[in-house]
Amino acid sequence: MRKVVHAARAKYNELAERRYRSANRSDAYDTILVSYGGSGTTFILKYLSDFMRVNSWDSHNDGIKHANSPQHPVFEPLSISRCVYIYSDPAKAALSLFRRDFQSHMSAKLTAEDYRNANEYNRAIREASRNFTLEDMLAAGEDRFGLNRHWSNWTTQPANFPTLFVSFDHLYENIDRFFDFLDLSDEQRRAFPPQRERLSSVSRMDPSIQEGLDRIYGDMARDMAQRPTMFERG
Repeated sequence: MRKVVHAARAKYNELAERRYRSANRSDAYDTILVSYGGSGTTFILKYLSDFMRVNSWDSHNDGIKHANSPQHPVFEPLSISRCVYIYSDPAKAALSLFRRDFQSHMSAKLTAEDYRNANEYNRAIREASRNFTLEDMLAAGEDRFGLNRHWSNWTTQPANFPTLFVSFDHLYENIDRFFDFLDLSDEQRRAFPPQRERLSSVSRMDPSIQEGLDRIYGDMARDMAQRPTMFERG
């Protein structure tokens, strides 16, 4: 019963967001938030939407949240003042997507490259979605979410807006710098949600799964570990 109520509430929130975005379409954003999923982006977008023009927490409404490059065609017609790229350990992020049974559509969302608007985005997702399991991905040794490319694109390609890279696991340690980048007032800062424990722990996984994830995402995780937990480009 609890799952049914949760699903119904989630669907209601999704439809409400779509109605809001349809009535308040904008091509100018104070801030956009981007991530490859499993990194807390949704709750941050919901928080920021009370104070500034941000992209939708439901990527179906504008195709922005999971765009896999700062040079993505979806950004071309938009005026964007700044961007926050939220990331986390890629193995944890992948496990989070599987835990929530998001793997099919997230694989399509994160690898879609040619869409220019929400309609094209949703069409691409419908056509590219494919179902697979964690075991399928590990057996193939493939990054079926495109996380490696997502990270590489955003950390190497030029962007037309300043971008703050934020490790979600260390967000609360760097929260003042995060707030400063967004130019939030003291009152707005106090409204930020408290920290919650994450559920997708690699340490609790079978060693063979950990090894498989490391083969796919180890280089990416090591690159992240060599960087500051919050840094700016552009």
